[in-house]
Amino acid sequence: MRRFLFSVLLIIGSFVLQTTLFQALSFGGIVPNLMIVLTASYGFMRGKKAGLLTGFFSGLLCDIFFGSVIGLNALIYMYIGYLNGQFHHIFYPDDIKLPLISIFVSDLSAYMPNGHTIGMTMRQTMREMTHIGTPTLA
Repeated sequence: MRRFLFSVLLIIGSFVLQTTLFQALSFGGIVPNLMIVLTASYGFMRGKKAGLLTGFFSGLLCDIFFGSVIGLNALIYMYIGYLNGQFHHIFYPDDIKLPLISIFVSDLSAYMPNGHTIGMTMRQTMREMTHIGTPTLA
């Protein structure tokens, strides 16, 4: 019971820190995503089921407050927690390389659809900028 209450408080605390304090401390619009770090950490340290549940409730909390579709972030975070839980049996607290790499990949994969859209928008903007800069022959 104590572990469950601690997990709930950790999820809520991470959400509050991510949405308040870290938004004010953003560097170039980049803010650390504590919810993904928490989900990946739970998956590594406690296994697939704990990662899956932590990811689901972390994503659901993000969806309730900021999502346009309820359940999308919950599904993405749930996958992240489950996939990081697959590495539970090879996790050693002394070795930090695997968790860092996995959290990096998890963060990239969580926003891949948005990143693809941003990439397409940047490509279109660059195309328009180069088109404006070229002289036309009339």
